[in-house]
Amino acid sequence: DSGTTNITFSVIDVDGPLAGISITVTSSNQSLVPNTNLVLTITGETASLAITPLTNAFGSTAIQVIASDTEASRSTNVLGLIVNAVNDAPSFEPSTSLIALTKNGEFTRRTNFVTGMRAGPTNEASQALTFVLTPEDTAFFTTQPAISASGMLSFKTATNATGTNVISVLLRDTGGTSFGGTNESPSLSFKIAAPPASTSLAMSSTPRSQRASPAAAVSLK
Repeated sequence: DSGTTNITFSVIDVDGPLAGISITVTSSNQSLVPNTNLVLTITGETASLAITPLTNAFGSTAIQVIASDTEASRSTNVLGLIVNAVNDAPSFEPSTSLIALTKNGEFTRRTNFVTGMRAGPTNEASQALTFVLTPEDTAFFTTQPAISASGMLSFKTATNATGTNVISVLLRDTGGTSFGGTNESPSLSFKIAAPPASTSLAMSSTPRSQRASPAAAVSLK
């Protein structure tokens, strides 16, 4: 559904010089290939026709080529053109690159963690979207992180989770990869940081010293 197709053909007039030949080219489907996207170049007896469909458009059209000369001779040729739909990569935007937790072992939800989810251009809006998440350390979680179709992130960390875990995420659509299409977005990453380990202070008690017995009285004679 993009790019230009070039078609080359010969132009010959058996009745007279080529200077007397005029050629017109039209498309039967202006929504796919408007006439302005048909560019004809003639060099000597060789003609080159550049056909450029509209971006993200697909379907079929008949390209009609009519050659006529000054003797009222006329030749018509029709070229059939089929433009296949090619899937575009989906896209999304994370709202932050770091989630810092204050407590481990709790189920966490972050609404609107990702926004701007798009399957591609307008003609791909009906495709279903799925987020694929890959944690660097799966043992960091008791419930692995997931992102819903609405963009909500959910997960539960292990009670003994420490440090920072990097999670890679990409968005996949159902448009497939036929004709060189792309059904996955580029992979992005964000981090989930566990709370710092708490430091407990050890209190030691020193036993009170025993009171000294009063000294015995000494009588001097």
